[in-house]
Amino acid sequence: MLTAQLVFQAANLVVLPAWAVLLLWPGFQKRDLLVYTTAILLAMAYAGLIFSGRGSLHPDSFNSLAGLRQLFTSDLALAAGWLHYLCFDLLIGLQVVKQGRQRQMARWQYTLPLPFTFMLGPVGWLLFWLLGFKTKQNGV
Repeated sequence: MLTAQLVFQAANLVVLPAWAVLLLWPGFQKRDLLVYTTAILLAMAYAGLIFSGRGSLHPDSFNSLAGLRQLFTSDLALAAGWLHYLCFDLLIGLQVVKQGRQRQMARWQYTLPLPFTFMLGPVGWLLFWLLGFKTKQNGV
């Protein structure tokens, strides 16, 4: 039986190889294929949870904090939310690496933000942006 805990654990395992490549081997030739394939799997699982009809997803759930709180009382909805974060944070991580390499930034400047992007999403992206802005200002 598919449980929210199983979805959560499987998603956490599925995403790790893609993050490892971004962090440890950003020049890997099949990097984009690995990341996009992982993101597609996460997106499909997310869509499956959202559209399975087992949750209490209503359009008005997003209109207030109380609506969001009610939405996430379901473990499956919470697992779907986690898949959402994992998928989008991974795609942002890929963009950080691609832009960092394209701008010829020092490797540490685009890999340092990756753990923050993985765990804290927008904080990692902000750190990358700040490091990239500093690089532009110094003409490097």
